[in-house]
Amino acid sequence: MKKLFNADLDKKLLLKGFYNKSGIYCWTNILTKEKYIGSSINLSNRFKDYYKLKKLEKAALKNSSKIYSAILKYDYKNFKVEILEFCSENELIIREQFYINLFNSEYNILKIAGSRLGHKLSEETRKIISISNRNTLQNKTQKKKTINIKIRKGINVKIYNSSYELINEFHSINCAARYLNTSATRLRRIAKHGKSYDNYIYKFDSTVQIIITIV
Repeated sequence: MKKLFNADLDKKLLLKGFYNKSGIYCWTNILTKEKYIGSSINLSNRFKDYYKLKKLEKAALKNSSKIYSAILKYDYKNFKVEILEFCSENELIIREQFYINLFNSEYNILKIAGSRLGHKLSEETRKIISISNRNTLQNKTQKKKTINIKIRKGINVKIYNSSYELINEFHSINCAARYLNTSATRLRRIAKHGKSYDNYIYKFDSTVQIIITIV
């Protein structure tokens, strides 16, 4: 069964397809991209509330529900409904909080899951939500890290004997110079003019090194 629905075209499926299924859902305004995160132990029963116009209008008059007011303003055809996940009743509040943090849902007036009037959270649940909030903040901070890419050009040096047998290979002229106990300037001169006055044969190849750092 699909988990993404048009609130207008898929109304019947939303109202009848998720009886006795508990989970987390998301309403998204197709035009503004704003979201509302909710949860229920019976999703189909919960969705019925969204199709009771009198209930929506009453909430809109009291200015007590951003999502109800938005549905009245934009109409169902401009909303999509997504079942984010099915989970047990005991996990609902924690998972709802996770998605509120993840999406920073604009239509959620209350930013703490389960904090509705008359709904008291256990101390254990509060601690788990607190940890969830910290982890989400850390993840968001990590996503903001900058990736720096540097391109470093160099010269690879191969040294052969007079029989054209490879003696050694170095990733830079400086390293090769230290190995030969000579100056880098001398090797650059050989690379430029192609002439050496010793018993070695040199091959110089340009290289490109890509360095990626995350800060």
